[in-house]
Amino acid sequence: MYSDLGNTSQVFELQSKLKEMKQEFQSVTQYFSNLQDLWQELNLFLKDNSTCAECNVKQQRNLEKECVYDFLVKLNRNLDEVRDQVSSRIPFPNTEKAFIEV
Repeated sequence: MYSDLGNTSQVFELQSKLKEMKQEFQSVTQYFSNLQDLWQELNLFLKDNSTCAECNVKQQRNLEKECVYDFLVKLNRNLDEVRDQVSSRIPFPNTEKAFIEV
């Protein structure tokens, strides 16, 4: 997908930052904002030029779900209860809804 663009080093760097980022001493708002910046930048590299509209929608849905997991997993421990509530929602929330609930 993104290897076709020849930008693997940028994607690797962004993925590394995402994997390392945790809420820690940031407010939830600042933490979410920092994640959003990385997600948006990474999304530029991950865009698929597929002609299959259904495939693109499915890919976007999966990426959105991964972003919610990234956000929830690295919240501070004092937010465990709300994390559990948000992650058990049906339907599964998008990033904005997950942030609002936290």
